[in-house]
Amino acid sequence: MVEDDDQIALFIRQHLESAGYQVICCADLGSARRAMTLQSFVAVTLDLHLPDGHASTLFHELRSNPQHKDIPVLIATIDEEANPQLYDDFKGVSWLAKPLLAEQLVSTLQKLTQH
Repeated sequence: MVEDDDQIALFIRQHLESAGYQVICCADLGSARRAMTLQSFVAVTLDLHLPDGHASTLFHELRSNPQHKDIPVLIATIDEEANPQLYDDFKGVSWLAKPLLAEQLVSTLQKLTQH
């Protein structure tokens, strides 16, 4: 999970862990990049606006890296002006608007991670 808001991160963590996911929290792009080099993930939840930049850069880095190009990404944002069409070329992407609903968060991630 890449989320800089502590309360939202806690909300996401609690609900995803209750659904059986192991959650690693990163509050910025730098820590997310480090985490991606240290372990593999079944999915990434991604806030767009982070303290050290826009998450679209991380998203495009993931998609250009053969090791991470197929990781499902769930973009969770409060940004009403975010343009989901910018990410339509990539498979495995879903969008949720904040404030998040627990059931919607879990069911969307479950759909993304089904094989």
